[in-house]
Amino acid sequence: MPADAGAKWFLGGAPPRHADTVLYCLPNAGGGGTHYLSWRRLLPEPLWTQPVQLPGRESRLAEDPRFDVADVAQAVAEHLDRPYLLYGHSMGGVLAWEVAAELVRRGAPPPERLYVGASPAPHTDPGWARRWASLSEEALLDEVVALGGIPAQVLEHPGLGRRITKVLGSDVAWLASRQAAPRDPLPVPILALAGDQDPLVRPEDMARWAECTSQRFELHTIAGGHLFHTERADAVTSSILQTIAAERGDLHGVR
Repeated sequence: MPADAGAKWFLGGAPPRHADTVLYCLPNAGGGGTHYLSWRRLLPEPLWTQPVQLPGRESRLAEDPRFDVADVAQAVAEHLDRPYLLYGHSMGGVLAWEVAAELVRRGAPPPERLYVGASPAPHTDPGWARRWASLSEEALLDEVVALGGIPAQVLEHPGLGRRITKVLGSDVAWLASRQAAPRDPLPVPILALAGDQDPLVRPEDMARWAECTSQRFELHTIAGGHLFHTERADAVTSSILQTIAAERGDLHGVR
């Protein structure tokens, strides 16, 4: 992959040689990948956290926020040089599943496991996303503020609020416009993470991800709301490590 392409789609530099597995992380609707960089302090060095940066946010702020699954899959495919995992939160969970399905369709190596947090299963109807897609920018911003997804200082700068709602509106429109239809299960194990106080995606909703894999499925509940991947990053990364250790027995000293 050309160096400029890597800088565009991936944050925090390329995986070091000693990293034997890469964890690609996809953001929630309206979000960027920067917060995933903190996971590098929570996960052992052999498991390299690689945030995926979608267009229109943070380092790609000047771009149109609309994205194409094929483009995301292509970026990941060109970056693959070792075993990998996918994590996606909220909208990012559906996108991670779509990317994995596209990679399998292309004959690329599939992820060793798919991790999804606070995300509607791809074959179910995300009623909250359809409701959000119909809201005004002001009402949409209020919804995100209620979830704790926007720091108070951001609200003091109307320009930033408008940028966030532009990206959020685009992401929600993508999620709401998808057809909730049966899809072939992936030959990839899935760990679904649910927030016990999540007002949008309940644990029983996350259980529907079991229908999306022909391999092992697990459901873990995290203490937190919809954005628990930032509020309880320690619990999320702990669940990720538990599944790896259970499968491999050891991850360079992490059991």
